[in-house]
Amino acid sequence: MAETKESISSSLAIPARLDHLGPVLAYARELAESAGFAKQERDELELAIDEIFTNIVQHGYEFNAGETFQVRFEVSAAKYTVTFAEKGLPFDPATLPQYTPEHAADCTRGLGIFLARKLVDEVTFRYLGRQGKETVLVKRFRQQRSMLAENAGLPERKPPTDFSYHVRRFRAEDAMSVARCAYRAYGYTYSEYVYEPAQLIEQNRSGSLISILAIAEADNEVVGYGDVRFFGAIAEYESGFVAPEWRGKRVIQKILADLVEQSRCNNMLGHFTMSVTNHVASQSASHSIGLADCCVFLGYMAETDFKAIAQMTSRRISLVMQFGMLQERHPALIFPPSHHRSMVEKIYTNLKTPVICGEGGKPPELPQQPTLYKLEIKSDMNIAFLRIRSCGVDAIDIIREQTEQCCRHVVEVVFLALNLQQPAVCSVIAAAEEIGFVFAGVVPAGLEDSDAIVFQLVNFPVEWDRIQLASPFAKELLAYIRQESERSEPMGNHHGD
Repeated sequence: MAETKESISSSLAIPARLDHLGPVLAYARELAESAGFAKQERDELELAIDEIFTNIVQHGYEFNAGETFQVRFEVSAAKYTVTFAEKGLPFDPATLPQYTPEHAADCTRGLGIFLARKLVDEVTFRYLGRQGKETVLVKRFRQQRSMLAENAGLPERKPPTDFSYHVRRFRAEDAMSVARCAYRAYGYTYSEYVYEPAQLIEQNRSGSLISILAIAEADNEVVGYGDVRFFGAIAEYESGFVAPEWRGKRVIQKILADLVEQSRCNNMLGHFTMSVTNHVASQSASHSIGLADCCVFLGYMAETDFKAIAQMTSRRISLVMQFGMLQERHPALIFPPSHHRSMVEKIYTNLKTPVICGEGGKPPELPQQPTLYKLEIKSDMNIAFLRIRSCGVDAIDIIREQTEQCCRHVVEVVFLALNLQQPAVCSVIAAAEEIGFVFAGVVPAGLEDSDAIVFQLVNFPVEWDRIQLASPFAKELLAYIRQESERSEPMGNHHGD
């Protein structure tokens, strides 16, 4: 067993035989109990492990029961991860028929994966070519315990009587207080780096992250947190939270104002944030610093524990992007497709960012050069980003191939960003929409120095009525996206409820 400040990990080499399931479950149970899981949570985790282990042995090693595979366990401050690494019979879970309880009498195939998804927070599949494949289960902590609680302690909090605070830059000695504030705000369901002191300290030391804190005068504790990262010419306010008893005190607004100054000092062209849509508080805070809505990202993140804000019932949460310019620029020449031109122009008007739309008509042929693109799969969130900086003659094939790869990885949403300033982009957009991509919005300077038009391919049922938006324009944009979605036929819906 290897132990670091970030996590505790261990692994077992197990014969591919069902009679070895018992020892694996016993080890997993002891580890879960020592980590602080309640009995129901331990039972759920064991059943998920049972289902995946049995599937691997029965379907992957039916003729090679003498072989072994690895079961790896990792416990961090935020979650308990079990990884099955094996080289059994190649298998793509996306090919299974979708199991649904109402049709259980007709077909039970896919039941194991269906159950596992109901019992843990994440189930992901990774294909590694000749290295085999991995199945990863993640169970997130839901109660006050684990290494963070052991190392720092979380005493009972009395409601404050003095709401005086000041805002300042992060210091290394603040790291554990940031983690405690994150726990009080979101449990153990927020971005993992805020719970890991070593990561937070290193990212601030290296300059890849700038963190701003709200410090209570009474006890010097962190009661609010926000940070910013710089991507090319634009800045992202990535994380932000406030302790429940300090909400409504304009804490996040003051943190954001300081972050904006950090962006100005670094000569950023623009800045943006991504706000959740299960409540409107963070959207309103973003509007207060001059940011305006420009994109709606459907199902961007998994269910999150928003303490004292909302009862979470949706399986995935959509985000709305708010953007603003920090410097004036000459109007960009853009080439929106004719059927989206009106909405694109409305978005730029909402952003108070002037542009010039290119003439309509037949788009030019794609240039005879390779497409410049980057695919990023975020397996912990079951989403992927395909960013195409410059479309070449192979752009349409690349979109199709990379999207199919994402679907094989059981990615729930693929986001596609295209260069809106490239004249030939319209023909690529048409092909992407035939695949099933749906309009999401536009982002000035979203692709290095070029404006981006964003699309999304969603592989799960969207709960439209649960998306809460603060501004009338965001509601208009969502209605437009929903209308476009209802006309679209995605490549495949691999996930059900």
